[in-house]
Formats: sequence, C-alpha cells, structure tokens
Amino acid sequence: MLRVAPREEHMQPPFSYQPAISGEAAQAQYILLVYRPGDVDETAGRVYDRLLARYGPMVVLRDLFGQANELPPEPAALAYLEGLTAQVAAQVVVIGPRWLEGISRPNDIVYTQVAAAMRRQLPIIPTLAESTLMPAANRLPPDIAKFTLFNAASARLDPDFDADMGRLLDSVSRAAPKTPTQPAPAPVTPARPTHRAAWLFSSPLRIASTTLLSLSLIFLLIAAILTPKANGVGVGLTQSAPPATPAPAATELPTPFPAGYYTASLINGAADWTMGSHCVEKSDGLHIANSLNGCAAPDAAQANDGDLSVVVKQISGPLDRSYGLFFREDSLGGYNLYSFLITSNGYWEMLKEVNKVYSNVTNWQPESAIHTGLNVNNTIEVRFKGPQFTFLINGRQVGLVTDYSVNAQGTKDNPLPNTGDGLFGNANIEVVFTNYHLRPIS
Repeated sequence: MLRVAPREEHMQPPFSYQPAISGEAAQAQYILLVYRPGDVDETAGRVYDRLLARYGPMVVLRDLFGQANELPPEPAALAYLEGLTAQVAAQVVVIGPRWLEGISRPNDIVYTQVAAAMRRQLPIIPTLAESTLMPAANRLPPDIAKFTLFNAASARLDPDFDADMGRLLDSVSRAAPKTPTQPAPAPVTPARPTHRAAWLFSSPLRIASTTLLSLSLIFLLIAAILTPKANGVGVGLTQSAPPATPAPAATELPTPFPAGYYTASLINGAADWTMGSHCVEKSDGLHIANSLNGCAAPDAAQANDGDLSVVVKQISGPLDRSYGLFFREDSLGGYNLYSFLITSNGYWEMLKEVNKVYSNVTNWQPESAIHTGLNVNNTIEVRFKGPQFTFLINGRQVGLVTDYSVNAQGTKDNPLPNTGDGLFGNANIEVVFTNYHLRPIS
C-alpha cells in the first residue's frame, strides 16, 4: 500500500529521545531558533541562515520536533526538551501574524519552548518578522506573560532585512558572549546528496563480487529509471524534466543531533566510508562526479530504522539529473534498498530496488521547497521506521509514504538485515555533500 500525504500533514517523530542533560553537567552552547511552522517560514529561514553563518550548524538549533505544531505527548519528549534547553545560551523567537495561534494549548510547540526557556531564565530575543507587532501580555498564558518585557529585534522585509540582521546578531552576541562563532564569515556550505548504485561500494565483498558486465547492465537500468518523466513518458538522460515551480527561500540545515549519534562533516575526512574513485574528499565536502554510483557510509552510520539527513549542492551538469540518499540496503551487498532523490530543477521521488529490480515508490513530483539551480544548498531528510517514511526538504515535510517492500528485517527472498546507508550520484553531474547525520530510531 502506498500513501503520499498532503504537505500540510505533520507526523509526530517516532524516535526515542535522548536522556536530558541538566545541572552542572549541562553546557550552554546552543542558539535555539523558535518559530511557528506555517507562520513566517521564509523569513524564519532567512534568520536561521544568518545565525548559521555566524555560529555554524553544530550550534544553531531549530525544528526540534520536525516542524510539528505540538510537542509530542510522550513524557520523554518533554524531558528531552528540558534537557536540551539546559544547554541553550540564548533563544531567538521569530514572531509573525499567526504566532499567537494555539499559544494557549499546553502542548503547543511555541509555548512549550518559550516556557522552558523562561523557567530557566534564559536570554530570549523576540524577533518581530515582517513588521508584526509584539503581542499583548494579556493574550499569553500567565507563565509566559513576561515574555513581552524582553527587548525585541526586527526582521523586516528587504531592503531593511540586512540591517535588521546585523542588529539581531549583535543582540545574540551580547546574550551569549561565550558561544563560539564560525572561524570564517561565510555560511556553512552543505552539499547535495547524489544517486548511486548502493550495493556496489558498501563493502570490499561487493566490489569483488560485481563483474564488469553486471555493472554496465545496472548502469543502463538505473539511467533509464532515474531520469524524471515528462507528461508520463520516459525521457532520455540528455533531456530535461518540466520546469520547476520557483523555490522560496528556505532553511538549509536540520537540527544537529545530540551527541551519541553518527555525524560527519564529510569535509576532508569521511573516515571509514566505502568509496570508489568517483568519490573525492575535498575542503568543501565529499564530491561525487559523473557517476551512477555513490559512497557507502561506515557501520557506525547504519540503522534498520532511523532519521537520516545530508546537505547537498550540485555544482555542474544538467539540472534534471537525480541524486540523494540511499538507505535500508542489504548489509552484505544484496539487491534491496530505498533511495530518496531530488533534482536541481525542483523534483523529488522515492525509489526502491527489490531483488535487482528498480521501481518507483512515488512518481517524480515538483516541490517548491527545493532550492533550484547550481551551487545552492538543499537539506534532504528521511525518517524511516518500519513501513513508514517521512520525507523532508529544507525542513518542510513533502511526503508521507507507506511501503513494505524492504523492511528492517529483510525481505522474504533475502532475510538479511537491511541497514546500509549512503549517498547517490548520477552521470554527467558533480554534487557535493556535507553534514551527514543519522539518528537511529528504536
């Protein structure tokens, strides 16, 4: 059974939360951005980009619960939020015209984050987006009514945005003077994942067992399937998919995962990754150039169920070539896997291979959350648990799919655990990946 959810749906994250870190053991190291999903997403994304440029992806947090509108009801979720708040040096709260919607609900995502910060007496910087006014204290729950007494910053539309961001960053620096900033002023350059034949480079055993003839056949098969379709008819690799809807400004990176999960910058040192000659580690990330193959993550980045994300950009080649993440690959290099792919002209799909046969789980779909063109960053993320898959692009949920083909225990014909993860590339393009994160889900 296949179900693609409407974009407005938000799935509560199924992962297990980390133990809270509090008291003297906690270190105030994070800048937490809070905003209401669906309010001023574009402006909040631009604010996030500026914070990211100053402090980096391992300091700036956002979307703690995947753009949910309410805190998940599990007690562990509140404990996770409280423990994380103990490590926050300052909180930036972006306020738009819909910010008050739901603020009085006990599990409202904005209320719970602001209340947690106020209980700990953290520095809070309300940021009034697009000329929104500060809400009146009598419209807030009593325990956060004093929120209106904090000095507010602005995030107006252009041409005032740059000047407002300069003042906001100065306020954050004063509120969190010990928080380390980026060594360079430029924003983090996340890389876009690419598309690869996953089983070919996940272990030495795969390389030894794959013949040149099978490689050539597989490459032809993948090339035929991975090219987006126009008007329901397959098009050749040299043709382009329909033009994409212009993409709005969106955020670049997912919330960094707590310590204990696999994270890799992929910059000058993707240690223990299984790579062919087409995978090259450079100063800006892991490059995959002109290849229908990819790079397999090490054992530490494998999971039956997990929350997997990477940042990627295409730096050359046609915009209709697909690239992305693969996951649930046979641990011994078999022929079962899923992949989450995008193109630089604004499309995404979910692909699967079962017993050497590739097919689409979803058809190619246009998505405005994708930053289109060359040399632009996109974050793609998939949360996979059992037969359910949630797909996010630049922090926006774009699909919810149910598929039983490659489950965590393997298939009927191949019962081996499916745990392999990694990156895909494609022919005639070059893509660069950074900030690979895996949060196992139990």
